[in-house]
Amino acid sequence: MTTEIERADADAAEPGAPAPPPVIGEGDRVELLDHGFVRLDASMADDLSVANAARVSFARRKEELDDADRGLIRFLMRDRHGTPFEHNSFRFHIRCPIFVAREWMRHRIGCLTGDALVTFVDTNGHAQPQLAKTMDELWSMWSKGARDGYAVDAGTPARISEPATMGVNQRAGAIRVGAGRHSVRSTIEGRGGDGSARSSVRGMNLRILDQSTNEFGVGHIDEIVDKGLQPVYRVTLADGKALTLTENHRVLTDEGWHTLRDAVGLVGDGPGARQTRSIRFVTNGTLALDVAAPDRRGWKLTGHPVDVVGIEYVGLRQTYDLCVEGPWHNFVANGIVVHNSFNEFSLRYAKATDDFYVPALEDVRSQVGKPGAYSFEPVEDDLAAHTVEELRKVYDVAYEAYTVLVEKGVARELARSVLPVGAYTEFYWTVNARSLMHFVSLRAAVTAQREIRRYALAVEAFLAREMPVTYAAFIANDRNGP
Repeated sequence: MTTEIERADADAAEPGAPAPPPVIGEGDRVELLDHGFVRLDASMADDLSVANAARVSFARRKEELDDADRGLIRFLMRDRHGTPFEHNSFRFHIRCPIFVAREWMRHRIGCLTGDALVTFVDTNGHAQPQLAKTMDELWSMWSKGARDGYAVDAGTPARISEPATMGVNQRAGAIRVGAGRHSVRSTIEGRGGDGSARSSVRGMNLRILDQSTNEFGVGHIDEIVDKGLQPVYRVTLADGKALTLTENHRVLTDEGWHTLRDAVGLVGDGPGARQTRSIRFVTNGTLALDVAAPDRRGWKLTGHPVDVVGIEYVGLRQTYDLCVEGPWHNFVANGIVVHNSFNEFSLRYAKATDDFYVPALEDVRSQVGKPGAYSFEPVEDDLAAHTVEELRKVYDVAYEAYTVLVEKGVARELARSVLPVGAYTEFYWTVNARSLMHFVSLRAAVTAQREIRRYALAVEAFLAREMPVTYAAFIANDRNGP
């Protein structure tokens, strides 16, 4: 199987520096770049799970894989019957540069539609209707910013632009249209009064569930990710709560965390999908008198399981996911406790290390061509050495500034702002075989960025080892997943 991985590197579109084939070392770990790794933390994945998931429609199940099952897996892959490949799980522990992690998080794992209403609380932990935000609103704040004090009325930008095109300076133009100079400058520079709102979003008090006590507390958003158009299902609970999400988004049930598909025993896809098992989702909760800890007075809001009474296919919808800082990587959407797709090392709570990505000389490359048709060429030895030297200088200055700020008492969540995207981060990634193959087909391709490509080849090696029949079918299908 590994010959396919080796061949992928040999055919790389980046000449001069093919990455070595990944070697799974002790502790189920592949060492990558200068300080990174991929480690298989746990798995519940084998080829038999695929065959049994497909045959359950006929009430059949096997204990051992045979030739008929191997043929079935090849058929499922070839004819793009994808759901049988989702009844398994890989949990990876990843250490990589931040810029690699941000590419990684763009992949569709589990997510919610834009109308999902996320619960935020005040300083006393109380939810207020005016604090709640939809995923659409959060994404708009995250990607576009929010209107600041320099915003102008809808008709004013045209009035500002007219004197500017005639050569009138900003001070005179501001007087002419009756606007402030900062508003004029913001409009001329194309910002239109929009300012970055990411710090504000990160500072908002997100309702999360402390799973050690089953009490709701406060967490914070670290990242918001656009997951694109995906097929989604609307789940309805007995108390009237409803949430629209992808089949692989994880929800908290009275049996623990499960993907939607596994939780409700979803059989089939799209309009023909149906629920086959009873389950209860943990919701925004009920008030419970705090009697377990006498030193804490009053009432506590606790998680409360509610029966799922219906599920229906909605179609393709725009989806998003939140990355929530630890230790509890969950949040409340439409009153239902859901999990984010990634659990990442938090520079808000832990001190940053001084590990930064410094490429090997042969990995320094130039970018040639137009967007969407780039090629990457090796650079002269002197330029490669200069690049490495400049990166190290920047890293040293940035880390020193970070350390000084922290030692002087500045909060880590603010001091981390000086750290570049070459800093290393860590996260846990739980994924099924279908999503893993999709990730590999894109990120292990010869057109992918070299750094994330090496990580994709590493997770591919684990897929090949744990599910060899599935992997062989994936390769035979030109590395296109179902």
